Amino acid sequence: MNKKDLKKLLNITENQYLGIDTIDCDVNLHNVIEIPKGFNPTVGRNLYLRSVTKIPKGFNPTVGGGLYLDSVTKIPKGFNPTVGGTFNLNSVTKIPKGFNPTVGGGLYLNSVTKIPKGFNPTVGGGLYLRSLTEIPKGFNPTVSGTLDLNSVTKLPDEFNPTVGGGLYLHSVTEIPKGFNPTVGGSLYLTNVTEIPKGFNPTVGGYVHSKLTIPYTELGNNPITWNNGKYIKVDGLFTEVIYKKGNVYQVKKLNDPKEFYLVTDGTKWAHGDTLKEAYQDLVYKVTNRSKEDFEHLTLDSVLTFEDSISCYRTITSACSFGTRDFVESNGIVEKDRTIREIIELTKDRYGNDSFTEFFT
Repeated sequence: MNKKDLKKLLNITENQYLGIDTIDCDVNLHNVIEIPKGFNPTVGRNLYLRSVTKIPKGFNPTVGGGLYLDSVTKIPKGFNPTVGGTFNLNSVTKIPKGFNPTVGGGLYLNSVTKIPKGFNPTVGGGLYLRSLTEIPKGFNPTVSGTLDLNSVTKLPDEFNPTVGGGLYLHSVTEIPKGFNPTVGGSLYLTNVTEIPKGFNPTVGGYVHSKLTIPYTELGNNPITWNNGKYIKVDGLFTEVIYKKGNVYQVKKLNDPKEFYLVTDGTKWAHGDTLKEAYQDLVYKVTNRSKEDFEHLTLDSVLTFEDSISCYRTITSACSFGTRDFVESNGIVEKDRTIREIIELTKDRYGNDSFTEFFT
C-alpha cells in the first residue's frame, strides 16, 4: 500500500500521516503487510499492524495505547517507539543492542531466546520472555506486572529483581545464594529441589513450590524501583516526578498527565488533585464493611456499582486506581458474578485477598 492509498483508507491529513497531528482513535491496519515510506503517526489509542513483517528505517510511532506488530521477526537498529499500552513483538527472535523501550503496558517477546547485555526495559505491565533460556549479567528490568522467565533454567548470582506482579521461574531447579527478590504477586518455583540458607523473599501473593519456603509478606507496602524513581501502590505503577514528605506528584509511563499520591504512613491514595487524593485517603474503604459481603458466594451477581464497592471494601483499593483500571481496560459496566470479578482482576492489585475472601 502506498502513501496515497493509506491516507485515503484512514481518512487522515498529511500532518497526521507524518505524526505532527494526532490520530485520536484506533488505527486498524490488520491487512497491511508493508508500512509506506514516511508513515510515522502519533496515535491516541491503539495501532494494529499485525500483518506487517518488516519495520522500515525511521519508523518510530508514538502510540497512546497498544502497538501490535505480531508478525515482525526482526527489530531494526534505532527502533524505539513510545508505547502507552501493550507492545506485542511475539515473533521477534533476537533483540538488537540498544533496544530498551519504555512501555506503559505489557511487553511481549515470547520468541526471543537470547537477550543482549544492557537490555533493561521499563515496563508498566508484564515482561514476557517465555523462550529465554539464559539471563545475561546485569539483567535487571523495571517490571510493574508479571516477569515471565519460564524457560530459564539457571539464575546468575547477581540477579535479584523487584517485580510488581508474579515472577515465573518454573524451569529453575536451584536457587543461588543471595537470591531474595521482591515480588508483588506470586513467586513460582515449582521445580526447585533445595533452598539455600537465608532465602526469604518478600512476596505479595504466594510461593508456589513443592517445598515449604519461608517468605516475608509484602502486605500493603509500596514497591519501588531505581531509588524511588518508580513506585507501585494500589496496583498503579507510576513515575515519581516530585516528592515532598508524604506527597508524591506522579504520572503513568509515556503519559504526560500528572496526578497525586499521598499516604498517612499506612494507607495510600491517588487523586487528580491533591485535595482529591487526601479525600480518598480519608474515605479509603468507602462506607461499607466486609461483613456486608460475607453472605455472597462465587455465583452471586452484583451490579457494576456494587462490584466496585465490594472490591474496594475488601481490598482497600483507592477510587482513582479502581477508576483507572476500568477506563484503561475498557471494562463494560454490567452485572457480574463474584467468579467473573475474580477472573477480570486476575494478577491485579487486591485479587489475592478478594479471591481468598470468597473461597
